Order: sequence, then structure tokens, then C-alpha cells
Amino acid sequence: MALQEENSSLKAKNFGKAEAQTADSILNRIRQSGFLRPNNSRRQDRQFVPVPVVESPSANYYNPPAADADYQSVLTYATDQGYVLPSQTVQELGSALVTTLKTEGVWDKLDIFYMFATDGDEDFASINWKNTSSYAVDRINSPSFIPSTGFAGNGTNAYLNTNWIPASGSNFSQSFASHGCFVYYNTPNIHVSSQANIGFHGHISVSCVYNILNIYSTYYGNFFFGYYVNTSGAANYEYKRGVIAPRFLLANVTASTLQPYDNANSTFRALATASVTTSTLPTSSVVIMQRGINGSNWYTPSDVFIQADFWGSYLTEAEATTLYTSLNTYLSNI
Repeated sequence: MALQEENSSLKAKNFGKAEAQTADSILNRIRQSGFLRPNNSRRQDRQFVPVPVVESPSANYYNPPAADADYQSVLTYATDQGYVLPSQTVQELGSALVTTLKTEGVWDKLDIFYMFATDGDEDFASINWKNTSSYAVDRINSPSFIPSTGFAGNGTNAYLNTNWIPASGSNFSQSFASHGCFVYYNTPNIHVSSQANIGFHGHISVSCVYNILNIYSTYYGNFFFGYYVNTSGAANYEYKRGVIAPRFLLANVTASTLQPYDNANSTFRALATASVTTSTLPTSSVVIMQRGINGSNWYTPSDVFIQADFWGSYLTEAEATTLYTSLNTYLSNI
């Protein structure tokens, strides 16, 4: 029995040797046939070329669009001055605003342009977007700044001084001029009333300089916005009770006519034209949130915020519409 097992083991070993010899023989024949080449004999045209690995972007990756060149100059200036920049979202809104105004021919007609509503700091809010090196507003007596809303006065002595003189403007002229602003009331969509508690307390200056194209508001029973043109007196436009007070106000002036626009009841519209007589432009600076006339001054109260302000050449109705729409888009999304 033991001898039989030993013979079986010997046969297995011999079979394994034979099997290994057979495998070696087959492998040698394949090599000789040229179907299998050693690594060091591969032809150059079959060398392994690694495929570059391209990492797919993360789902959260975002490449912001390039900013408009003029808006980029605002960002660059602010960065150089150490100001706090707006968020990426607000930067894109600002760039889109400038791009649209350029495309529609409005930008080149402006002398100064301020966007006070920003989530940057109050220094950034004070920049003149048309020329970053000139006419940044001086904040006199510390007007309040609320991020994403704008500047407000105190009803007593706080205002903004642009240091810009209309007589030296390149676009704004005696008989071909425009001035406008966007305002925000402490109570949104406020309805006109004769009561002082609606957010309007007496005379409210929106933006003005004595004897020039002023926009101001007041209430005498009902609500008025007045457009004061040089020395010809005011053209007052009455808003009946129940009307949502306008936030956008624009006055266009030629040598003999005043064409105002607003957005009462949240709808852009052209108001009736008025006859005016223009006179020589003054050499004093434009101020915002303060109105001085006949030796008296009135100041914007703390519950009305100035969000944007601009001065320039006469705008066509299409251009005025573009300006309103662009500003409203920016302010509605900030």
C-alpha cells in the first residue's frame, strides 16, 4: 500500500515537470513567431503615451464674468484705497448696470453718477463711478449709511457734497441738461397722505444746489415733488392721496421746457412738460439731501434714503426709460 502511494506521488511530480516543460516550449514558440515581444524590444511607434487627467470642476465651482472696464476701474480704485468692496453678486449687478447704460447711449451723457446702495462700505458708496479720481462725495455732519440701502440725512444738518460744479460740466449745460435720483422710504411702497407720519416731514430736499436743476418734495395737504429750474421758479407736480410715492425722479431740461419722469405707483411714466426759462449756471457745488433757497436750508430726514444720483445731458424718453429700468433692476436685486 505504501509503495503504491509513493509511485503515485512520483508520477505527479513527473507530470508537473512535463507540464512546465510544455508551457515553456509553447512560450518560446510564441516569442519566436514575433507575436510577443520583450519590453525592451517594443517598437517606438507603439510606446505608451500617458493620457492627461482632466479634473472635472466641482459642482460649486463658479467663474465670474469679466467686469465692464469702467466698473472695473471703480473696483480697482476702491481696492487701492483700502475700501471694502461689494459682494460678488453686487459687483456683477454693478457691471451689468454700466454695460447696459453704455449700450443704450446713456453712460456717455452723464457727468457724475453715484450708486449709494451697495453692500460695500460707505467709502465705496461715495465714489463717482464716472470718474473715480474726482468728485467723491464728502459726507457732511455724518449722514447715516445703511448697506444695500444708501445714505440718509438727519433733518438738521447732514448732507452730501459732490464738489462738482455744473458750470464746469462737459455734458450738463444751461439748455440741455438732466438730473435725477432714486430714493427709498423707510416704509416701502409708502402711500401719499397729508399726515407727517408717512415718512415725509415738511420740506424734503432730494438733491439740489441753489438756482439750478433741483428736485425736492414737500406736502401741502397733498404731496408734491417740485422741479426747480435755475431762476425760473418751481414746477410742482401733485400726487393725490393713495398713490404710491415715486422713488425714481428725473428732470430733463431744454432752453424752454422741463420734461419730468417718475415711477409713481411703481410704474415709469412721463409727466406733463412745463415751460421754463433757464439762466446762467451757478458756480457752486451740487449738494445732495440739502436744499437752500431764499436764505433758508432744508435737509432730508432720517427716514428717506438716497440710493442713486446723477447729472448729465438731456436724455430722450428711450434713454430715460433705460436708465430707470437699469437702476430698478440693480436696486431690486441687491
